[in-house]
Amino acid sequence: MSTDAKDLHGVFHRLGAPAEVAEAAATEYRRKRFSGRHPVLMFVVLPVVALPLCWAASIFALVMLVKAFGLETGKVVTSGAVYQWAAAVGPYVMVALMTLPVSLAAALFCRIASNAGVSWKWMLTACVLLAVIGGAAMAQFALPTELTQGQFSFGFGFSLHPSASQVLQFLLPLSIGGWAVWRQISRSQSSLAA
Repeated sequence: MSTDAKDLHGVFHRLGAPAEVAEAAATEYRRKRFSGRHPVLMFVVLPVVALPLCWAASIFALVMLVKAFGLETGKVVTSGAVYQWAAAVGPYVMVALMTLPVSLAAALFCRIASNAGVSWKWMLTACVLLAVIGGAAMAQFALPTELTQGQFSFGFGFSLHPSASQVLQFLLPLSIGGWAVWRQISRSQSSLAA
């Protein structure tokens, strides 16, 4: 029982307040990961680049699927069961083609931010960027017929009357980001309470 052990004020004076020590430890932890050292690159630049690449991969998969079923121009038989099935499923495939990459990218960036221990603001920034880019994307697809060629168009644009798919593409990353932010904040509050 020394007198130094009773003098906790001197210990806090040398180390700093517990909140400052915790913040310093969190900062050091963030620096261990690339995403923690370069949050602007990971949560501002990379979402803008990653989403169009994901869409390109999805479009490539759609083209391969059309070729696998023999639905490209010149080989189409509009009375066949495969064509009728493709015509019925086509609109749902287009919604999935546009929304899945946006949702997966939002979940991926939220996971990266959570693992890196960066502020929830970076997580939300990435999701807002994905929502804006995702909400601006538009795609149309038409199967070929005996008289016309098939069509696929993809582009970006804003409208005062967006389609239901564009609204979904906008809201999904925001809801994923909002859920991840709520989860991160509730975790930090529960760890502070403990």
